[in-house]
Amino acid sequence: MTFSYSLESSLKSFNQSNAAPSPDHCTLIKNSLLSLCTKSAHLRDIIAEQEEAIAKLSLTLHRYEESREEMLFEQSRVQNLIERHRQALSSPIRNLPIDIMREIFRLASSNAADVTDFPWTATHICREWRAIATQTLTLWSKIHIITDQKIGIRTYHLMHMPELQSCLSSKLSKKTVGCSETVGRALELSGNVLLVVSFLQDVINTEERAVSDDSKMLDLLLDHTPRWKVAYLKFYHCRSGKSFGDRFRRLRGRVPMLERIAIEASFYPPDTNEFLAVAPQLSTVAIRDH
Repeated sequence: MTFSYSLESSLKSFNQSNAAPSPDHCTLIKNSLLSLCTKSAHLRDIIAEQEEAIAKLSLTLHRYEESREEMLFEQSRVQNLIERHRQALSSPIRNLPIDIMREIFRLASSNAADVTDFPWTATHICREWRAIATQTLTLWSKIHIITDQKIGIRTYHLMHMPELQSCLSSKLSKKTVGCSETVGRALELSGNVLLVVSFLQDVINTEERAVSDDSKMLDLLLDHTPRWKVAYLKFYHCRSGKSFGDRFRRLRGRVPMLERIAIEASFYPPDTNEFLAVAPQLSTVAIRDH
């Protein structure tokens, strides 16, 4: 749509100069002015209509853009579901019997006291894996506590303890090992199965909070001595609040399933060995006094 307007030639000289118009020219100028005002009002109406149309189109375009974003998000979600469905059909592990899954879980597990170890990881994968992990008691039966990753380990003590070799031969971090809450939960999940345990405490750490948690972990293990099968203890009673002897004398007659044990202790009292007097399954003992 095009609009144009041109002055009559007789009015151009007055419009483009300061010449005084005659009465006749004044009449022509007034008529021309009236025509221009009419056209201006008409143009304003058209512009207003166009602006309204543009606003409506902008709103419609915005709605289309929002709808497009929603569709793109939904497409991404559906595509993700498609991939999951395909994985469900193609993933061999989903077709394995639970007994096989449990065996795989056991092979991947080494230390239930370490929150980064496989049993804990499995409980966060999916509901099915969590059920398998929490219902497989033997996954939680190896509990190895090292209060300092720099602590020395005498490997000759492990010669007759293959259950401990794989775990204690690897480096462990204080961040992932040695939390009484984790140890307590692992012992709970282990049910009534036999335990392979180790507790290695050094003398370097003297912080009161750390010492207290170390003692809690040791006492948790001692509470479950009737289930001990293999044990390795490196212990400094001067940091525990109770002496080594006091802790172990109360274990007399409470290690019916213990087969092998290695002990390193400072100021180890000979009469402490009395706790081993009633241990019908015991075959291997290694004791070293610092």
